[in-house]
Amino acid sequence: MSLRSALSGSWYVTIPVLAFLGWLVLRMLAVYDFVASAGADGPFIGRALVPGVVGLVVMGAVVLLFLVLFSELGEASPGPSPWPPEE
Repeated sequence: MSLRSALSGSWYVTIPVLAFLGWLVLRMLAVYDFVASAGADGPFIGRALVPGVVGLVVMGAVVLLFLVLFSELGEASPGPSPWPPEE
């Protein structure tokens, strides 16, 4: 599960996934900055605390899903195990 094996196995998927993860982390930092500047008493239209936190949670979930995808890309043998198992 390393970056080297993911790049050697499927570089055409790994590079866009890493680029998207980097962009998403930068967007999360920007949203966090907006939420921090809005405060708890912000207006209901525009930048407010609750929509910003919900957006951060959703983006965090997407980052976790892409990290799982990235860990699967690093596997040396992505195929399933044979059934029935041989002893």
